[in-house]
Amino acid sequence: TEAFTPNRLELINLLSGQIIVAIDNARLYLHLKELNQAYESFVPKEFLNLLERKSIIDVKLGDQVQKEMTVMFCDIRGFTTLSEKMTPQETLAFVNGFLNIMEPVITQHNGIIDKYIGDAIMALFPLNPDDAVRAAIAMVKKLAAYNKEREASHLEPIHVGIGLNTGTLVLGTVGDEHRMEGTVISDAVNVASRVESLTKLYHVSIIITKHTYSKLKHKNFYAIRILDIVTVKGKSKPITIYEIFDNDPEASLILKQKYLPLFEQGVSLFKQKKFAEAFVIFQNIVHDNPYDFSAQFYIERCQKKLHLPRIT
Repeated sequence: TEAFTPNRLELINLLSGQIIVAIDNARLYLHLKELNQAYESFVPKEFLNLLERKSIIDVKLGDQVQKEMTVMFCDIRGFTTLSEKMTPQETLAFVNGFLNIMEPVITQHNGIIDKYIGDAIMALFPLNPDDAVRAAIAMVKKLAAYNKEREASHLEPIHVGIGLNTGTLVLGTVGDEHRMEGTVISDAVNVASRVESLTKLYHVSIIITKHTYSKLKHKNFYAIRILDIVTVKGKSKPITIYEIFDNDPEASLILKQKYLPLFEQGVSLFKQKKFAEAFVIFQNIVHDNPYDFSAQFYIERCQKKLHLPRIT
């Protein structure tokens, strides 16, 4: 008998056609999968989830959702000085290296990277403020480990400032018919950015606002103290800010916790313009803990208010 009868040849042709279609479909599926993954690099799938959209294709101009979230700003301290010692290519590699170690920590704590602004990160935490605080603590811890690697390579350590604020945000799409992008519109974003900038002034790594502090479910899980009552740029009403100092060296952490009531008393006296009394309190704190740079900052402020010579 013949191996390839007309019926068998017809069957082979039919199967071959189906195989070709299956291969083409597989290639198309793979291409669409890669395309979606590429889109997710620019529009995170978490952003789509918040907008209740399954795919980037479903997103329309003007789509929006209003939700309470915690906003994080994280910025490299002294980036300009660091970048002056590098070529443009080295600067880009440096920034990408930093972002690559920070991004996983944020996502592991239910955060969403909203955007990268130069060396800064803006992230959103839609579930609860505790996620944001835990992420901030973990980021500083991760950076400490990264700095040990840099030190071994004779590179300067990296320091960051992190600011957190909680409020109602409008998450949506803006642009025109040819180009649109996801964005967040809220005064809470501006406050988070301003608060992050205060970390350098108070010599701390993490600052949160009262809006975030009041929403925390597990306040006792963190090392927190009142830092000041400030009026940030662009706002008329003062807000209370708090320091998260879980990442302090153990000796400093213990002493900050020991003197926490005294420190907050000193802050209260300073706000009441009782500068002489506040001055004595902060001097006592710094005497025992010379690494409490916020207390040292208050000493300098008291000296200025009391017209005392600055002691170096």
